[in-house]
Amino acid sequence: MHHNLYERMSQRPFLHLIERKWIAYQLLQALVQSHSCGVCHGDIKTENVVLTAWDWVLLADFAPFKPRSLPDDNPADFSFFFDTPGRQGRPGRRLCYVAPERFTSGDGEALPAPVVTPRALVTPRAAPEVESSAPLPVRMPSESGFTVPGADDDFGPAPTASSSSVRSMGEEWRPSGGELATAHDVFSLGCVIAELFGKTVTPTFSYAEMLRYRKERAAFPLEAKLQEIAEPEVREMVRSMLSLDPSMRLSAADYLESRTPSIFPAYFSEFLHQFMAKLLRTSHDEKISIVSAAQDELISKLAGMESEPSESGLIVIANVVTSSLPHLTTPWIKVEALRLLGKFAAHVDDDTRLQRLLPHILSVASDESTVVRAACITAATAVLEPVVEVPAMDIFLFPEYILPAFHNFPDDEDTGVRIAHANCIGSLANAAHTFHRARWDLIA
Repeated sequence: MHHNLYERMSQRPFLHLIERKWIAYQLLQALVQSHSCGVCHGDIKTENVVLTAWDWVLLADFAPFKPRSLPDDNPADFSFFFDTPGRQGRPGRRLCYVAPERFTSGDGEALPAPVVTPRALVTPRAAPEVESSAPLPVRMPSESGFTVPGADDDFGPAPTASSSSVRSMGEEWRPSGGELATAHDVFSLGCVIAELFGKTVTPTFSYAEMLRYRKERAAFPLEAKLQEIAEPEVREMVRSMLSLDPSMRLSAADYLESRTPSIFPAYFSEFLHQFMAKLLRTSHDEKISIVSAAQDELISKLAGMESEPSESGLIVIANVVTSSLPHLTTPWIKVEALRLLGKFAAHVDDDTRLQRLLPHILSVASDESTVVRAACITAATAVLEPVVEVPAMDIFLFPEYILPAFHNFPDDEDTGVRIAHANCIGSLANAAHTFHRARWDLIA
């Protein structure tokens, strides 16, 4: 695993909106899968969401063994079982992702919640009937984690939002004894999604705030926290997920169904999720080959359906290519990866071109293979040529970054590299003029 979600949200390049939607979609799919198997997570938080270098999401550290109920007048159990680890060298900050109904008052009873008609609950998948002497089939964790949304195995395909495992609840919401309920996980995931879409990386609740929210109910300033979320549809979904009344929270499957396409583009469920699942357990070279074989379909489905380049699903695919580039084994597969990045550059926004694609392309400018160096020049030109709006932080990109990377190309020992440089010199000059003009506009 490359990093957890909290670490990724704090790192440059910061997540695009489409990437945050993709991560939230995968988290909901992971809940659909685990809940359909009768498994509740019990401790969902940003530190327990791990990502690969290409942003495939895995829900880690399942904790059904942790207490279902916690006393609200003694933080010892919370600190031991649920407190978040220290961040940036600091001690734990008592950030709370635990559902409020899991806290009990001093007499050992949970505060009553209004009983209303609930929406939906995920029904656990029935276990196969076997003779008592026969060993039960064991589902071993995969190489990529406990849940592999979208991947098929001996237990059948992973459930999706359209799974028949979603049924209506009874007239009252009742957790089963001292066991975890799916609504607990939905609340915790709501906290994670609120943090993911917030303007700043600020947790939704501290431990003290969670106790206040549980007791003050409508008087708690939840709306002020939700205003950190810029997207109205996401804000509405999170508001539902953070409802004090567990019966008012929908199942993960219902959130996926009701928020497609208002939050999650239709191609997430119709194409992208299944395509990305194919890349699991493949080598870096194989990933590039799969993406290359499907490149026209990818551009048609992921870029053709979006009006805004910043919302292009090709950003997700570009992450697969850029994360694989340093690990490719042959010159020709590197050339293909560079060609793909140059082709994708026409369908993404300027920030993605400069912050996501260009650094990885220039990382092979000194590759020992002449065909790779030549492909580097062509791909970098394809990325720079369509740039129109130069961010203020990138106005010195040419003198400080591009020219030093290209300074050996005019005198390269290989004729093919020199020809590639000569073919691109006019386009590079035009791109340099765009950056130079942006610099003077900023000064003026």
